[in-house]
Amino acid sequence: PRVEALLAAALALAAAAAAAGGNMAEDAAGPDGQDVKEATAAPSPYPLEEEFFGVCPLRFVDEVFNCVDDYLADGVDEVEKAISKAIEAKSNGGKPLAEFDPRRHQLKDMNDEMHALLQRAFDGSIDMFEMYVLRNILILPEEVKEQLQAPDGEVRS
Repeated sequence: PRVEALLAAALALAAAAAAAGGNMAEDAAGPDGQDVKEATAAPSPYPLEEEFFGVCPLRFVDEVFNCVDDYLADGVDEVEKAISKAIEAKSNGGKPLAEFDPRRHQLKDMNDEMHALLQRAFDGSIDMFEMYVLRNILILPEEVKEQLQAPDGEVRS
């Protein structure tokens, strides 16, 4: 059920991007600011699926990974902020913790450990999600592949 919900949300995201005339590869920039489209100019390992779905299955899974990874990091940051505010309200008279307050560093260390633990669990789950999606969902049956593929091996539009 969780995989289905995640997949449905990711497919909705891809559909919204396609409806807006966007292309995930065209709309994203890499960490160095380089356009992802330029960085991913290599031929798709799934050309027929890419033509059919409008997005390369690997790119789709990468986008899901990036979105969930961002949500995970944001969630952990919000937990840290909430705990910090609770400490400030209960034991610091409502004043912000000083930069060198040991509680601030303990909270940061605890939060980093929690993030690492969640990240390890997420990495294993996303690997299973990726394998499942690439093997069972974003793969075309052979008869559909034959219809999409021209006699010369090119993908029909």
